Amino acid sequence: MAEATLSSPDSGSYQYLLNGEPTAITETWSRLQQASGQVIISSTREAPGITIDVTATANAGLVSNCELSWTTATGLSIKAEYILQGTALSVVRRQETAWLSTQKLNCRRVARCCCRR
Repeated sequence: MAEATLSSPDSGSYQYLLNGEPTAITETWSRLQQASGQVIISSTREAPGITIDVTATANAGLVSNCELSWTTATGLSIKAEYILQGTALSVVRRQETAWLSTQKLNCRRVARCCCRR
């Protein structure tokens, strides 16, 4: 469960609770409307030993780009970026400065494959 605090209509923070008591987990978020009509949504969750950052770009209410990163207290950083263009989804993952993988998927084919068991 989280307790919310609003800083402005387009940003805020959460303090996570456990049995009604605050935990060491906090999350801040924001939503920024661009002049182009795009909306940038970002969130940072901090917990002991790890920080998770998410930034998404939405056009006409649909997310077209999403960047995620996980950073540990030891400095290990893993990042992923998902970009949707038409029916193609590009996925890029990297650890610190090394590329882990890059893939370009056809969304129509992926939907058929994921549903088949």
